[in-house]
Amino acid sequence: MSYRTIVVDPRPIIGLGIMEICRKTEFAPVDNFHSLTDAAASLQQRQYDLLLIGPADIRFRSFEFCMALQDLLQHTRKIMLGSTLGDANWESTLAGQHGIDAIAPSGIPVQDLLALMREVVTQASVMRQVTRKPHRDRKSAELLTRAPILTVRERDVVFEIACGKTNSEIAQKLGISFETAKEHVANILRKLKASTRVQAAVLAINEKLIQPPETE
Repeated sequence: MSYRTIVVDPRPIIGLGIMEICRKTEFAPVDNFHSLTDAAASLQQRQYDLLLIGPADIRFRSFEFCMALQDLLQHTRKIMLGSTLGDANWESTLAGQHGIDAIAPSGIPVQDLLALMREVVTQASVMRQVTRKPHRDRKSAELLTRAPILTVRERDVVFEIACGKTNSEIAQKLGISFETAKEHVANILRKLKASTRVQAAVLAINEKLIQPPETE
């Protein structure tokens, strides 16, 4: 399976880098734009599975772009590339409010970025399947609608949180960078609307997103 991918970032090196990273993957070929206006024109002509968009700042209004084109992007999963606001928790909350599914931290390793892209777009495929066939399994569709949507990796992370692991221990256990683990935790707190790690773990167990850890 291949996924139609669009990159919108004012930094030319980022778009070229993403194109090279994706060259031999299921995300190729990648449509690359530096201008929000040009990207909007392309979105009006074709449907994309994944949008990779540069971080919001005073000149590059990523959040406003996603909200203005929300009808065109309703079946497109979105990842913000990098961070400029300084407060990861606040930025994650703001991103969620504007339909951003995940934030890839600056300097994320290539394999971690590809893993994040696969997790996000796979979750989108599951949700589109439920949307297309709402009467095949009404109960399952209702559960998916009500329950917070966590990616496979986020469920792995929240399980480790439930086991009492720190971000460093989670990174080592799952073979990811510390920054990536930290970003996953921030996304989990946002999606579960939890204020603490303990609360997030309890909510994940109550929503049956993870199994309770075994106690010795």
